Amino acid sequence: MPPTDTTADQTCDHEAPRASARRPFEVLMNAGSGADAKRETRAHVDELLRARGVPAQVTLLPGDALARAARTCVREGRVPVAAGGDGTVATVAAAVAGSGREMGVLPLGTFNYFARGLGLPLALDEAVAALCDGAVRTTSVGYVNGRVFLNNASIGIYPSVLHERESVYRRFGRGRAIAYAVTLRLALRRWRRLQLSMTIDGRDEARATELLFVAGNRYQLEELGLHEEVGCLASGRFSIHTTRALGRLALVKLSARALLGKLEDASEVVSRCGSEIDVRLPRRRVRVAIDGEVFVARPPLRFRLRRDALRVIGPPDGA
Repeated sequence: MPPTDTTADQTCDHEAPRASARRPFEVLMNAGSGADAKRETRAHVDELLRARGVPAQVTLLPGDALARAARTCVREGRVPVAAGGDGTVATVAAAVAGSGREMGVLPLGTFNYFARGLGLPLALDEAVAALCDGAVRTTSVGYVNGRVFLNNASIGIYPSVLHERESVYRRFGRGRAIAYAVTLRLALRRWRRLQLSMTIDGRDEARATELLFVAGNRYQLEELGLHEEVGCLASGRFSIHTTRALGRLALVKLSARALLGKLEDASEVVSRCGSEIDVRLPRRRVRVAIDGEVFVARPPLRFRLRRDALRVIGPPDGA
């Protein structure tokens, strides 16, 4: 069962010396698509670490082996470093959270919300430097039905966007423009509205909505234009968002505003804070998106937050 400490503070506190003074790294890269490019990146990361004299091993492996490799690192005393996008980072974090061990991050994905929220540079050589010279911070971790998420978890139209986006990526490659095009195309289709019964910190409510979005990343909220909702995270709670029941045109317009980061004062979005969220809906199964990855869960869905559950190497002090 996931931990239920719900007094989390989403800000990160540093607590440890430079990473280069600690245990050896094992950089875990998701082989995924684009094998040639991944091998080149692997060789470049290895070269950068060797140049700094840091003991490290860079491993390219299939996505379904990431969690097992991260658990092995923790057990054998190495520092797992997630080299990839938010999905890769969340997979490694699930193996590390609550263990008392730290992990590192090399942002190689499309959006890299977790790394950006942590203040890590996105250029690979600078990210390797931050990994080697950085300080350990603690950050909070979200759970939905026992699965870890760092940035967000959602049901409704967004998991369907992600599911369809992967097939488009395989044909045309990854990129923000493609991600945005898929979002707008799906918003134009007929969409089956969700009928939710929710309990948020003991308060019951029912809602017909196209989306339930549970956020735990300040950077992503600000990028969407939801600046005022950042206060939920500062107070140690999730930032929770649903849409009002929308027609197709209104959904397309709202999707466009979200992609442009213009959701401030959007009357179609209902926002609130909460630490414990139970969601019931009349379906046997539902797609859930967590940090860019999609899985199928059985309702009810239980969202929980655990304070300071993850130790992660962030930028050096003063950076």
